[in-house]
Amino acid sequence: MKKERYYFSDVDIDEYLDFRAKKLHNALFSYEESNLSAFKNIHTILLEFESLGEYLPFLKRNSQFTSLLLTLEFLYDEFILMDNNHEVVKREVFKCMNIIKYLRTSLPQLMECD
Repeated sequence: MKKERYYFSDVDIDEYLDFRAKKLHNALFSYEESNLSAFKNIHTILLEFESLGEYLPFLKRNSQFTSLLLTLEFLYDEFILMDNNHEVVKREVFKCMNIIKYLRTSLPQLMECD
């Protein structure tokens, strides 16, 4: 089976994921401050991860990555509503950050399996 080649190394992808985790954390702060642009931040993060899944098919096939996308979609809805579900939103943001951490630590193995 022929392995796919990527334009970025696992280090580049790791840095990208780390930066997205920080953006996610910042989006939580915007939500907590009832900043009306918070939903735009979370939407951008969702689109970036959807695009990353298209660019790196091995991520798209990973159940943790799928969970990340679904949770980000849930958060997007919550950020639009601003229903003061602070505890739920905070829990789900940290869940996403933990998934990103998992993806970062598992990246070499995930890339090998592709």
